[in-house]
Amino acid sequence: MNLRSHLWLVTFGAVSLVGALCSSQNLAAAPVVEEAGGSVYVAFDLHPDELKGTKTWADNRVFHHPICQFRVGQTTIKRDMMEMFAHGQRKIATNLWHTGLREGIDCAGFLLNSRSGRFAPQVLDNLRQFVSLAGSIGFNEVQLRFAPLSVNAPATWKEWNETVFQENLSVILTTIDALHSVGGPKVMFDLGGELGGMVRIPFMRTYVQRTWIAALKHTDVDHTDGFSIAYAPGKIAQYVQSLREVGPVPRELSLTIYRNPYSQMSAAAQEAQAAGYSPPRFMIQETYYHDPSEYEEFVRAARNQRTIIRTIMQWPVVPDRKTNISEATTPLYDYGAGG
Repeated sequence: MNLRSHLWLVTFGAVSLVGALCSSQNLAAAPVVEEAGGSVYVAFDLHPDELKGTKTWADNRVFHHPICQFRVGQTTIKRDMMEMFAHGQRKIATNLWHTGLREGIDCAGFLLNSRSGRFAPQVLDNLRQFVSLAGSIGFNEVQLRFAPLSVNAPATWKEWNETVFQENLSVILTTIDALHSVGGPKVMFDLGGELGGMVRIPFMRTYVQRTWIAALKHTDVDHTDGFSIAYAPGKIAQYVQSLREVGPVPRELSLTIYRNPYSQMSAAAQEAQAAGYSPPRFMIQETYYHDPSEYEEFVRAARNQRTIIRTIMQWPVVPDRKTNISEATTPLYDYGAGG
């Protein structure tokens, strides 16, 4: 090897080493949580200790859903949302739990009536007003999460139910279409709350695939994460595979993670990588309310796995409470962008 070649290799090696170190430093310095999130806002003027069973959840006098009762509760709803925004929340979500109720009922507590294949005109108008209010306050994103329950939940079916499937699908598509004309914040759709990856349940793969194909004719991957996933080993691989068979995969995977956030987030990132979903990118759709230690564990896992969390949404429950909702309001927020 001549001197010129030796000097070239030394110089090239030094440049490469510096470049690698800079890249490593940039990766270490880059935020793993890109955007400030917020709360999944499912009720206002709520007394959680009154939620003592299914009947109370389905009672309009106990459970005040912000979409069902927007007109009568808009002053309280606006106050709650402004307080969230004042504490750094920049996104807001709500669940659209639905099933076929009897005619003439728009809602029963937390349940929206989907019997006709679309929500009641007043409910859709409330939804448009809710999105507009969020935008006027300053929220940059509203997340709407469809969640079929009771006989409308495909996990309960003993055999494929085309009639109910068409009802659920129609609710999704008509709601998406109803919001096209609403300006303001970005609207993201969860096409089936925590239905992602549940392929061991009969008919779920068909349900997810057919819904995904139809929904992408009314919206796009910039406005839906597909189906959120209550993370458990194997769900991401199954979910990614089922969507790839029929179309594109969402730009991010939406996860519910409460307990053991470090190990769960690490496992989710590794599973996504193994499934070819790389680089891994996530939204935490549900986690504990106002928990700095939870945030630290998410950040540590994401940094170690070299993955990105776009944003984190908190549910109105705190650790060690044996209830689905423990908090009347969720103004505080410890999951801001950065980390």
